Amino acid sequence: MTQIIPTIGRIVLYCLSAADAEAINRRRTTGAAIAQRLEHGAWHPGAQAHIGNFVDEGDVVPGIVVRMYGEDCISVRAFLDGTDDFWATSISVSEGAEPGKFHWMPYQVGQAKKHAEPEPVRYRSAVDGSYVTEEFALANPDITVREGGAL
Repeated sequence: MTQIIPTIGRIVLYCLSAADAEAINRRRTTGAAIAQRLEHGAWHPGAQAHIGNFVDEGDVVPGIVVRMYGEDCISVRAFLDGTDDFWATSISVSEGAEPGKFHWMPYQVGQAKKHAEPEPVRYRSAVDGSYVTEEFALANPDITVREGGAL
């Protein structure tokens, strides 16, 4: 895989772990539950509630990189389907959706491959079989070379 270096502000995909899902679901409620509590006086006016769809381990959510710890460990503010978000700290990269890790969107991977440095063309000297650079081969027209070591 072409390595992409995360930077602050980039969007990544974060795969929720079982502990993440439990923490998110524990603090969420529904509008109906709030209405019931208000009706019975168990919810004081002005209290904040997190409302959103429940999540499971393995759910993939977008997140923005908020801190970097080198080239493969980051903290992410994950966007959830609801009124809250989730802070995932010190997470590492994976090739795909792996719980508790982040990965790159297919578009980002495609762009990284598209803009990656191409492999240098290698030329083999016809004289002694050693490899020479393209610059050397072009600068020495009296030396016959074969591209890529083909005979």
